[in-house]
Amino acid sequence: MRRVDRLLAGYFAAVTFIITIRGNIFERDILFVLLAHILFFVLLWLFTKLEPANNVGAFFHDFYPIMLLLAFYGAIGIITMRLDAADIHARDAVVQRWEQAIFGSQVSYEWIRRAPSLFWSGLLHLGYLSYFPVLVFGPLVLWLRGNRDGARRTVLHTMIAFVPCYLAFVLFPVAGPNWIFPEPTGAVRDVWSARIVYDALEASSFGTAFPSSHVRGDRRRGLGDLARVARVGTHLDGPGRLASDRDRVLPDALWGGCIGGIRGARRSRLGPTRAGGAVLRRQSSIVDRRARISARGSRLRPLPQP
Repeated sequence: MRRVDRLLAGYFAAVTFIITIRGNIFERDILFVLLAHILFFVLLWLFTKLEPANNVGAFFHDFYPIMLLLAFYGAIGIITMRLDAADIHARDAVVQRWEQAIFGSQVSYEWIRRAPSLFWSGLLHLGYLSYFPVLVFGPLVLWLRGNRDGARRTVLHTMIAFVPCYLAFVLFPVAGPNWIFPEPTGAVRDVWSARIVYDALEASSFGTAFPSSHVRGDRRRGLGDLARVARVGTHLDGPGRLASDRDRVLPDALWGGCIGGIRGARRSRLGPTRAGGAVLRRQSSIVDRRARISARGSRLRPLPQP
């Protein structure tokens, strides 16, 4: 199995264990979630049977984590809705106290109300929406260019960003402003990009506000492979999430951004990738070979006549 397969297998095994110890495995919706987990492992087994010439199967194997990401996210909402809502809102109160202590206010609620701007509302909500095409655009462009290893690495790094956050959602669900605060009103809410964002948030999963998997994933992609093909989208998306007061609290976005940024920056300091390393080794070999040829030529050059 590939690294991304093992990562997701570990995630589903952990979530299955959590569901089991919570004791609600016989509820109908939870049974569907567990059935989906079983089917995931069946899918991994089918991948081991792929023929090398099966390009369709290879494409699906490369991109299935991205294709199924929304299903993973939706399953979390099914799990968290079975928990005590009072406990989840108590965690919201904890995170809101962090925000109040650090910033002196509830930025996720007050920013758009204290400084309403049609321009910034439209632009930043559009940046929020950029997350969705950026998620697919980067690895797909790499794959279409023939860089399948790069596409697989990008998908792997995206899953490394998302999986720990998804596991945190299951273990420590926080509802977030989307479920607690009322929507803003007025022209800043009626901008077309803002309307799309708020309509999309109606389908968000309960308890998935902290930490921000979106911001963490954006920062990691922005500092990793995806930065080369989707830089504008990743840089606009983070501020856009802060502008959408119903989605995230500010400590959550900063936490996700810091973790993703640290990991991405750490990776950038580790040196070239395997492909880049191979290129550098080939260039070094060519330079050494040219130097040896030049040295032999200087030894064979006739001495000047007196």
